[in-house]
Amino acid sequence: MARLFVIFIMFLLHSSTAAYVVSNIIANDLISNILSPVAALSSGIMVFVTLKAKGFLKSSWFLIGAVGIFWGIADLIWMLMANFWGIDPEESVLLLYLYLIPNLIIFFSAFIYLQKNVNKWHSFQLATK
Repeated sequence: MARLFVIFIMFLLHSSTAAYVVSNIIANDLISNILSPVAALSSGIMVFVTLKAKGFLKSSWFLIGAVGIFWGIADLIWMLMANFWGIDPEESVLLLYLYLIPNLIIFFSAFIYLQKNVNKWHSFQLATK
């Protein structure tokens, strides 16, 4: 029963992402602003659910899941500013820093991954010539 529930939730999350893509294609800003945080948050949730289900709790993958969560939070604040608070989100310094956090997390995730795995690669794989 729990597995069926997870499959249903994953279907809903994928559907929201597909609806977000369609809303961007038809240029509906309101629907795009609403579905963008849902799509970003759902991607982070899917990574965390997969990590938990597989028992694969590597720090670099945990950080990748956090990227979706932080991006979704930034998109949620963007949506609130643009549609409900009447503030121009492109002028917000807060959003600038909130969108910077996922990029920093990606950098640290790649750094941790490379630091842990570079010794497993053969030297000819790392050659630049």
